[in-house]
Amino acid sequence: MDLSINLSVIIGFLLSVMLSIIAWFIRQLHQDFRRVQEQVNLLQQTAKVIQSESRSAYELLKLRISFLDWRIGGQSLHDEQFKEEEYEKNK
Repeated sequence: MDLSINLSVIIGFLLSVMLSIIAWFIRQLHQDFRRVQEQVNLLQQTAKVIQSESRSAYELLKLRISFLDWRIGGQSLHDEQFKEEEYEKNK
């Protein structure tokens, strides 16, 4: 009888230790998953910020290009008018 009690106590102790170790590993795994989730969220936010910055930079660049096209177009139009005036004067 004494041997069966000792054996059940030892088995109970070993099971308790093993379950404690498993619970500790699961808790650590859960913390790691939380950290990974936070890092993924931070990465997504950073990607959205970079995307919006590049989009606004693209819009600004498009605006500057259209302004320069307008200036060049206006300048060439002015040059054509000047050439026509010179042609008329030379006739």
